[in-house]
Amino acid sequence: MEQAELIGFIVLTLATLALAFRFRGLLYALALDQEGLIIRNGLQGRRTVLLFRVAGALIIAAGVISVGPLLTLGLLAIPTLLWERHALGLGNLVAGVLLIGLLGTISGFLLSIAVDMPPVPVVIATLFLAGTVATLLQRANR
Repeated sequence: MEQAELIGFIVLTLATLALAFRFRGLLYALALDQEGLIIRNGLQGRRTVLLFRVAGALIIAAGVISVGPLLTLGLLAIPTLLWERHALGLGNLVAGVLLIGLLGTISGFLLSIAVDMPPVPVVIATLFLAGTVATLLQRANR
C-alpha cells in the first residue's frame, strides 16, 4: 500500500467511525429491531437499512480487495464471535469488538514482523488470543 492509499484509507475509516458515532441511535435501533425501525421511522428507517446494507457491502468488498478474504473474514467474525456471549449490552459489544480487533491486528502485524512470518495467519491467531484475554479479564471483573 502506498502512502496516498494509506492516507485515503485512514480518512475513510475516520469518516465512517464519525458517521457511525453520529448516527449510533439509528444503528442501535437497526441492530436490535430492523422491522421496528422501519415501522417507527418510515422512509428514514428504510433509508437507514439500505445505507447500512450498501455500506456493509462496500466495506466487505474493499476489505477483500485490499487485504484479502481471509483477513477480512477474520476481522469481521472472530472478535464478534469471541465477545458476543460476554458483552453486557450493545454498546459494550461494539466497544469490545473494536478493542479486540484493534489489539489483535496491531499485535499480529508487529509479531509477524518480529518472527518474519506472513501477517494474515499471525493476525488471525492474535485475534483469537486478544479475544481470549479480553474474555478472561471480563470474567475476572464480574
